Amino acid sequence: MKVYQLSKGNPIKDTLELLQEIQAQDPNHFYDIQGLGVTGYAADVLGGALNADASIIETIAHMKSAQKAFGESINVICDIGGQDIKVLFMENGMMKNFRLSNQCSAGNGTLLQSMAKQFGVHTCRKLCRFSLCSQTSPYV
Repeated sequence: MKVYQLSKGNPIKDTLELLQEIQAQDPNHFYDIQGLGVTGYAADVLGGALNADASIIETIAHMKSAQKAFGESINVICDIGGQDIKVLFMENGMMKNFRLSNQCSAGNGTLLQSMAKQFGVHTCRKLCRFSLCSQTSPYV
């Protein structure tokens, strides 16, 4: 099961909506949520408001999730967010280096969304599918 939505500016309400979507997609109660971990810009707010069990640094959460999904041989993890871009360089299962861009146009996630809408791609999932089908990398 995958649920995702863009932030609407209220992290508590956004999280509750995501939890409701999980419930809606699980009518037979297959999933049993036994804990809640928070990360990112709203971790402090969410942790207190929703009585989270854990709060973890965002880059560590990315690294651990990627390793669980794809194994220890990951070389690069790139997080294109609405406000910044984070790139983690990995070696032997450990973070070797880290780069953060939060300069002028660093909100590339927001820029990509706007451009995608102009080209008639109205959902993040559709944009991801298009990007994964690409035969070449863009020249920057």
